[in-house]
Amino acid sequence: MAEESCTDQTPIPLSGDIKQMTIPWLFQSIRARSMTGTAVFDYIQDQTAEKVAKKIYFKNGDITFAASSLQEDWLGRSLVRAGKLTEQQCAASEELVSKTRKKQGAILVELGFMTPQALVEGVKLQVMQIILSLFRVRMGTYRFDEGPLPMADIIPLQMSTGNVILEGVTSLEWQAIRKSLPAPTTIVRPATDPSCLFQDAHLTDEQRTVFSFIDGKRSIEEICGLSGVGDFNAMKAMFLLLSLRMAEIGKIKTDAEMEFAREAVREAVRPAREKKEEKKPERPAEPEVIATRETIQKAYDALAAQDHYQVLGVTVTSTAQQLKHAYFRLAKSYHPDRHFDPTMADMKNKLEALFDRIHKAYTILSDQARRAEYDAAVLKRAAQSQKRPAASDEFVEQRGEDYQEHYKENTVRAAEQFNSGMQEFKTGNYWGAEEKFAWATRLDPIKAPYFYYLGLCLMNIPRRKHESEENLQKAIEIDPTKIEYHIELSNLYIKSGLKTKAIGVLNNALNHHPDSPRINEAIAAAGEGKLSAVAAGETKQQSGARPKVTKGNAAQALEKFNGGMKELRANNFGAAVNGLADAAKLDPTKAQYQYYLGICLLNIARRRDDAEEPLRKALELDAAKLEHHLELGNFYIKSGHKTKGLGILNNALMRFPDAPKLTDAIKAAGGTVAGSTTEEKKSGMFSKLFKK
Repeated sequence: MAEESCTDQTPIPLSGDIKQMTIPWLFQSIRARSMTGTAVFDYIQDQTAEKVAKKIYFKNGDITFAASSLQEDWLGRSLVRAGKLTEQQCAASEELVSKTRKKQGAILVELGFMTPQALVEGVKLQVMQIILSLFRVRMGTYRFDEGPLPMADIIPLQMSTGNVILEGVTSLEWQAIRKSLPAPTTIVRPATDPSCLFQDAHLTDEQRTVFSFIDGKRSIEEICGLSGVGDFNAMKAMFLLLSLRMAEIGKIKTDAEMEFAREAVREAVRPAREKKEEKKPERPAEPEVIATRETIQKAYDALAAQDHYQVLGVTVTSTAQQLKHAYFRLAKSYHPDRHFDPTMADMKNKLEALFDRIHKAYTILSDQARRAEYDAAVLKRAAQSQKRPAASDEFVEQRGEDYQEHYKENTVRAAEQFNSGMQEFKTGNYWGAEEKFAWATRLDPIKAPYFYYLGLCLMNIPRRKHESEENLQKAIEIDPTKIEYHIELSNLYIKSGLKTKAIGVLNNALNHHPDSPRINEAIAAAGEGKLSAVAAGETKQQSGARPKVTKGNAAQALEKFNGGMKELRANNFGAAVNGLADAAKLDPTKAQYQYYLGICLLNIARRRDDAEEPLRKALELDAAKLEHHLELGNFYIKSGHKTKGLGILNNALMRFPDAPKLTDAIKAAGGTVAGSTTEEKKSGMFSKLFKK
């Protein structure tokens, strides 16, 4: 097994040591989360032992610029190597740079050595060379500083992250690739994330062929034998697909997953393969969706009025196979990473909204139970609309009792959905909670907390920040008196690099709370590009009615608890567990009873798995206790459910952004701690290195 193999599918941390797969996986992680900020790489150059610092700038997940402290990476030297500039022209421009402190690019245009258009192409070449050089770095450190970009120091470009990774990996020597490949017996499956599966990466025919044999059942060794492109080429293609995260380590267990994976891969490689196949298709192939500005705008404008079937362009009678075909066709066409033409720059948010809605529609309709629930809700709304008069311009008074009855029914169902969503939210399952909260807002659209928590969920789901903004704004519109609503919307803007908008939100909040120290503190933090913590008491959620406990049971439970705690402190876990379990049964409303029962079970080897339920209940009963989040998160991480554990710990960061124990736990598990931004000092030596 290779020392640094591509077997770990957990999210890469946003700071650490540079290793074999650091660069491509970091880039993919930033892209998937639509982050804005600067990736900084520090290392020692092998040949000269010189300290090197390189920066890659990202805007909303896309690579937009790069800079380097090495003179050989400066614009003029890069253009000389490319044959776009002579040595004499480069030297003349560098001399003027030192005298005038102007940027070298501007001087090259002023001297007539380059046209503005040629300069843009030259900068793209320079940026690509800086990025590609990082793929060969094996030792050093990196960090990602999330926050606004220094727009005065960069020339914004648009580059496909997938194609940058593809070119970077292709340029690596075989020796470096071989060391990082997993064992030949490793099973590989296609990516489950459609944003990785359908990303813009111009694969060769050989690479597409290798990809077509990845199905979650075959090993790397078997794929090499079946592909027919030779072991050397197949292994290089495998390394590339793992770097792009179009493929990942792991088996596919069910037939349904297998069928989906095979069709997804077939769709991803279809354009290249169709050129070779002369066979007459069994049925007429549907034309590709050509995503022009007009079609994107038209599809985006139609979203609000469309149901899930209309979004996918199918009907209620469509089969699972037809749903998949429609989903693959649309997801590929509207993938945001496939549209890097400068004329499409302003369409990215609309493409992301389309892509997310297409994925959401398919996720619901492809699940039989969720599809049935969705169909029932649609039929009910249709039946209600039929009761209305045909002439929409004719006013008909609605009977108050009918409205009241309908409202009561919906509010009860909305509360049930909300409480169910809160259980998922508190354990970090934002995807599960988002669906529940969305239902709550549809059933009862006048409850501000429903929109607020929906906004918080969407804030933590990649590519959903625009929807988060809308829901947080709606919560403020319904109830502008809640300080936490304003603060969280401000935090969303800070994370997106929109400091001015963040401060504007908080200034508006002062109209409702003119003397609030919390808002004034938040304004000061936003001015420095920092997030503001929301006090636990401010985010206290609605919950279902707790069971009533009699005085007798409460007194008996306390006695049992005290007895159990004495044994627990003496490390007599076997004796303690019975008393603590009895206390939790007698009074299930006390979070501390559940918490210490879970702690006790964690220390009994054969009952460790039983600790999950009481620890989860403790968190649900009292989310204001940091230790409740920590213990449940660490339980899942130690049990092998790292993603779930990190979800709980990252969720806790919303309440306790400055808790050292929490940040240490996330870093120890290989997670990322977001929220802290560091602004460059304009006068520092480091910035001087990047002036050219």
